[in-house]
Amino acid sequence: MTLFVKLIHIIFITLLFLTCAPPEEEAELIGSYDQVDMSTVRWNKNSFPLKMSYSKNHEDETDLILEDVMQSWEQGNTIDFFAAPEQTDLRYFTNLEDYYKKDKEVMGIYLVNIPINKTLDDYLALTQIFIQKTKDEYGHSYYEIIHGDIIINGAKYTFSNDPDDFSTYYYKTLITHELGHILGIPHLNTGIMATGMSKKDNETEITNLEYDYLYDKYKRTPASASSKDFHAIEPNLYKAIFYIKAAY
Repeated sequence: MTLFVKLIHIIFITLLFLTCAPPEEEAELIGSYDQVDMSTVRWNKNSFPLKMSYSKNHEDETDLILEDVMQSWEQGNTIDFFAAPEQTDLRYFTNLEDYYKKDKEVMGIYLVNIPINKTLDDYLALTQIFIQKTKDEYGHSYYEIIHGDIIINGAKYTFSNDPDDFSTYYYKTLITHELGHILGIPHLNTGIMATGMSKKDNETEITNLEYDYLYDKYKRTPASASSKDFHAIEPNLYKAIFYIKAAY
């Protein structure tokens, strides 16, 4: 075999290996992140109303449920937080950050029916929000939310639009919780923003606790907020992930 043929053979084998190599799993998502006070994390009010789209594999009545939940979040404020929801294509990115990096124009509510990676396996759903440090019109620094996605774990759990179907998880309760995270609310000790959800949970009420939290956040007065670890993924760009646990 000539030297030239050997060289071509080596290049071919190298390209074949690189093509067939499995994609690298997302790096550890819970780790040494910067502490950010959640009271400083919010949307620029010029971003409202937010356009949240849902993947086409949802049940037929999902648009009506989403509209109802979105209107519920708006009742405690004078801000129209959400536009009418629309459908979007399915997205099955194995790296969670790709829901932002490869699809920046769409903020989606995705019902994902294949495993994403090990980080989602034991959770009903997650909401990830991407933020960057900026200043408001008064020169005050805050962390502006620039993108958010909701990933629902349809690979392991089943969801229903029937509040009396206790063999599944009630979709409206779940989505009320996740849209709260999209608006910048962290997990709270009680109520709709609590960290866990069981198949018997069909409560969708948003209380004054959540409404006051948003009122404080978007009226520029500090909220009595818990803090959340944020992961710096690029200079000046951070990501937070809020998981909701499946309770049995």
